Amino acid sequence: MGPLLRFLLPVVLVAVLVIGGLTVTSAAHAAITASQITSPTNPSFFIADEDAAAQTFTISGTTTGGSPASDKVDIRCYFAGTSVKVKGNVALNSNGSFSVTTADLNNLLELTCQLRAVPAGTTPADLTPFSGPVVGVGERESSKISGGANNGKAYDYALDAQQLTAAFDYASLGSCGLHNGFLYDSTYASTTVTFACNAGLGRADSPTTPTRSELQIDSANAYAPTQAFFINSGGAGLPALTDTYTVDKATGSVVIRETDPIVKCSTATYPPTTGS
Repeated sequence: MGPLLRFLLPVVLVAVLVIGGLTVTSAAHAAITASQITSPTNPSFFIADEDAAAQTFTISGTTTGGSPASDKVDIRCYFAGTSVKVKGNVALNSNGSFSVTTADLNNLLELTCQLRAVPAGTTPADLTPFSGPVVGVGERESSKISGGANNGKAYDYALDAQQLTAAFDYASLGSCGLHNGFLYDSTYASTTVTFACNAGLGRADSPTTPTRSELQIDSANAYAPTQAFFINSGGAGLPALTDTYTVDKATGSVVIRETDPIVKCSTATYPPTTGS
């Protein structure tokens, strides 16, 4: 080997090693490291009204790290050591932000939980970097007659209202009235039932040997729409109730306004029958 060749060989080898190093070494794909849901505000409370055309709300926020062009997030709501998926595989904008304008409240019915946006398809052991608001989602639905002379008349409703430390179910006067109460712990797990169907006016004053309706007017047995429905849903003059509600989105406090036309049977026979 001549002197010139001996000199060039190490240079060539070094060049090959450098080029090889550049070829096999690539930058690792960075994952989403944190996120913050900024809307809705913390806390926020909703009622999914099943009589309405839609039951939706808007969720938006930002992410840190990752590649907005390819990364996605799952929006989940966490409570009692578990979670519910609200919307999966949400795409990111170029700046790492995201938005879901029609998130379905029905995915969170009768829950109080904390929204978080986590890397899609993952279950992070540490949720601390993924922050978001606490939301409570109640539900309301009317009970209406289907078919017959009283088609479409509302005879009852059910409404669930959520708050940070408790929840309550309501029904109409002729049903359970104040229906169920629940207490939550710090993880939003339901721990205690405080109340169960003890504030309505039914058509029987005793479950075993009834002698009268729980509601009487001028000594006559009288019935709210729910009980009139149970007696004879096709009866002439069956009353329909009306109800409205408002919910404070910052506290979850609910106000219900209900009107119940009261009726009596054409005869004083007790217990009432479809013919009375």
